[in-house]
Amino acid sequence: MRTNLLLLILFWPMAYFCQTTDSTDYFLKACGGGFGDKVLTKTMSITNMETNKATVHYLMKKMLDSHGGMAKWNASPTLSFTHILVYGQPLETEFWVSNETTEIKTERTYQDWPVFNGRLAHDGKKTWTENWQLGNPPGTNVNNIYQAMAMPWLAQQKGVVLEALPLATLPGDSIAYFVVKLTYAAPSKYSTHKYYKLFIHPETFLLKGLEFNITYAPFLDIIGLPKEVKSLGPFTHVFYAHTKVNGLVFPEKYDSFDKNGHSSGRHMAYNYSLNAVFDLNRMIISPTSKIADEKSDR
Repeated sequence: MRTNLLLLILFWPMAYFCQTTDSTDYFLKACGGGFGDKVLTKTMSITNMETNKATVHYLMKKMLDSHGGMAKWNASPTLSFTHILVYGQPLETEFWVSNETTEIKTERTYQDWPVFNGRLAHDGKKTWTENWQLGNPPGTNVNNIYQAMAMPWLAQQKGVVLEALPLATLPGDSIAYFVVKLTYAAPSKYSTHKYYKLFIHPETFLLKGLEFNITYAPFLDIIGLPKEVKSLGPFTHVFYAHTKVNGLVFPEKYDSFDKNGHSSGRHMAYNYSLNAVFDLNRMIISPTSKIADEKSDR
């Protein structure tokens, strides 16, 4: 089974500071009350670090509250789900189906791909597969869907750098969203070139969109990007349906778009669970397993 290498883009996770020309209090009041015409016409300007920090703190708290908070997430041992992606022209030309389980505290993970009876596992250091038939280097699929599904909570991890940006819209949507940019402070298992932009709804404070780039070196190598190019993108997920699991809110249906705003895939995630027992037997590399390329991000 041949699959399009470029489809991995569907899985991926002092600048501008989001502050009106009035005051922090005015901005936070506007955040709490939702958008009105008065706020939308305000000029965004660069301001001081403390103001930006307060804005980020406020938006993160509101987003977390809308998704069910941190306590239930921290108390959950695993996140598991089934994910379906359809793409191509027409969209039914290709589809990927994966059953994924990730241990939340360690981010060890294993996946089953029933269409071609493939398996993938990652123990925090090594990635290995059995009967892998996707064109993507296996490491590109490690926790990429997980990161998109769990971003409201992963944005609180140690080593994450958050920065409020000006209001922005999503493909096919005229709503002006709050935007928070996420990067990773060195040292990190992620490249310093990697980023996400979280698009937060101005009234519900749900995470409604996620812009991201790809920095995984084996993938950039296989598509032929020059070594001096550190990332590919941007790409954007737009979440348009959510589901509640044990009090936490996750994406259920979403679309992906390329940098030109063209649709590049449709996704569905279901069969969510937050209490599956992590199967330690899946962390054993069998004699028939193939260990993936261990090169890091560029």
